[in-house]
Amino acid sequence: MSKSSLRRSDSAFGGFAYKCPTTDYHTTTTILRPSSLKSPGKARQLKWKWAGHMIRTTGERWTKLVTTWKGPKGKRGRGRPIDRWTDDLRKVAGDNWIEAAGDRAQWRQLEEAYTREGP
Repeated sequence: MSKSSLRRSDSAFGGFAYKCPTTDYHTTTTILRPSSLKSPGKARQLKWKWAGHMIRTTGERWTKLVTTWKGPKGKRGRGRPIDRWTDDLRKVAGDNWIEAAGDRAQWRQLEEAYTREGP
């Protein structure tokens, strides 16, 4: 590529054509860095709180619609069924976990049982 074509593409793309790094990489230490969550119980607690918050929101929000979606009709493919995000919520709160999440007091009582239980 010549200098003149770089200048033309540079102006076309807002000055970024030859200033960008050619590779973007992460070292193993940054990938394997421990997370800020010290215990799996804390991650489960945050998931539980987010589920309750999301269900109690008003309106038809995307996160609420996707979480409460039942899936396509018809036969599923062969193999093990895919675990859904809500499956472990249903183990503790039951199939009517959406109604339980609507009641803050009941949801907080179930939170302790959910975080105590393992993955």
